[in-house]
Amino acid sequence: MKPPDATATQQFFGSTIFCDDIRSELGKKFSLIGVYQHKILVHAPFPVALPKLGLWITYQEDPREPISAMSLRIYIPGDPDDRASISADIEKPKEDPVPLNAAPDVKRILTFHFTISPFPINQAGKIKVRIVKNGEERKLGTIEVVGGTSTA
Repeated sequence: MKPPDATATQQFFGSTIFCDDIRSELGKKFSLIGVYQHKILVHAPFPVALPKLGLWITYQEDPREPISAMSLRIYIPGDPDDRASISADIEKPKEDPVPLNAAPDVKRILTFHFTISPFPINQAGKIKVRIVKNGEERKLGTIEVVGGTSTA
């Protein structure tokens, strides 16, 4: 994979919300249940399996950036840097939903949301979400998984 080019004019932004569940609601709305902040605290010895983990992923880029196929990668603690436990190819769309002459503040936005059940975690560490486009891995979110005991 190529490192990001510091001189590139291409701009992108990505984020991931990690939660316990994502539910479809009436009116084309969604509810994110049990949203994690900076850590997932596990109250059992590793390895563990979360019953379910939801990921709400948003990726934005400049519409002048060429459209191409991409790959979504989710690294689980213990994964080597070159092999994600979960990956999915994202096909290149037939048409661009954003015209090339769009205003400068308009962005091409892709949103992915899904749950993984069960979600196995073998050790403490970071869950990392990345998208690969044209050989460049772009960061879309990270959350740390830590072991601990309940204070409740």
